[in-house]
Amino acid sequence: MKFVGLGIRMYLGCRWEGAAQRGTAWLGQALDPVRIEVQGKFTFVLVKVENRQGSSRLLVRGRQGCSQAALMQDVEKEVCFVLHALVHACIHSCLL
Repeated sequence: MKFVGLGIRMYLGCRWEGAAQRGTAWLGQALDPVRIEVQGKFTFVLVKVENRQGSSRLLVRGRQGCSQAALMQDVEKEVCFVLHALVHACIHSCLL
């Protein structure tokens, strides 16, 4: 199980690093592609995040003892946090 989780993380990480190098960066790239337990049994969700320009990213989230609804709430909070951080970074760079 540990190998599978790390393999997924490495594969998705490489895919999205390539997108960043091609200049197609967007909010989805700031999100970790995989956040799962490295061993044991756990509930997981596979979420597709998209923007209006057609960019998309798959996110895998999984934790022991969590419901799918709780994992989805965690994804929503994560997206809001990243968006908030990017907006503040943009405002800060505009003020310099």
